[in-house]
Amino acid sequence: QISTPSSILNSTAPAPGVRLRITTSTGEDISGTRLGEKLFLRIEMDRESIFGIFAKSLKAISGVDDESIELLDEKGCPTDPIIFPGLQKIPGSRDLQGNFEAFKFSDTTVVRFQVNVQFCVDDCNPVDCGDGLQSYGRKKRSPETLISLNNTLTVNLPKPKVPEPFTSRLVYDDNLGQEVLYSDTPLSKEIHVES
Repeated sequence: QISTPSSILNSTAPAPGVRLRITTSTGEDISGTRLGEKLFLRIEMDRESIFGIFAKSLKAISGVDDESIELLDEKGCPTDPIIFPGLQKIPGSRDLQGNFEAFKFSDTTVVRFQVNVQFCVDDCNPVDCGDGLQSYGRKKRSPETLISLNNTLTVNLPKPKVPEPFTSRLVYDDNLGQEVLYSDTPLSKEIHVES
């Protein structure tokens, strides 16, 4: 169930492992639910990864005729914050999460979520969506200092070293103001929503 962007990484590089999950408020995976049920869309990264994640072009697609609703645009901003308010960083992890109420298309119970992810070394910057809204989530700038005891001991952490196969694939992203690794393979997850 873990997909890796193998199309841009050669087989020698340990590609970032990333998963798309739809869960209940208690974190249980769901495949079926009822209209209006409160759900979470989670994008999870391998714990040991040196990469942060950024999501964009999130769509909900009908199971019948490929009718779709765009939930996050190509910059990563929510298109309608009432339906889907965007993704926030889950504290203490590299994972992203957004909450929404289950919706469906008129002609089918199947809703397929599809999202494009890109990877940033360490952490991804949030993108400014205007109106004071930041998405991907709302990352607080992480302090460069890890430990500070009574202002006597300070440890500065070096930026993680990027493995050689990745360095040549890093591309500067103007929206985020940092280098990213693009994945050509969208993540997708299907659920059934009953009225």
